[in-house]
Amino acid sequence: MADAAGEGQANKATFKVPNAAVGRIIGRGGQTIMSLQQSMQIHIQIEQLTIDDCRNVVVTSTDPKETFNQIHEWLVALDAGEIVWVEHLEAPAIGDSQPQRR
Repeated sequence: MADAAGEGQANKATFKVPNAAVGRIIGRGGQTIMSLQQSMQIHIQIEQLTIDDCRNVVVTSTDPKETFNQIHEWLVALDAGEIVWVEHLEAPAIGDSQPQRR
């Protein structure tokens, strides 16, 4: 996937997700996560490290706010405990060198 979701600048959002929800995100044989990534033109990385019975799910997209709002709503709809939107980093604007925290 070029630039995670197309040719624009990649933006990232991190969600803290209960371990109980990870299997639902991945789906049987990885079908759910693959379908979601393909239909929304995003990349989803589920970190292996577990903290407080939760994992970080990092979503990369070129359409930051709308896509991340949709992903957050989808994660909440899994009804597997509290989903926390931890961080949102926008790609730097042309001429900037550091991502912008939102």
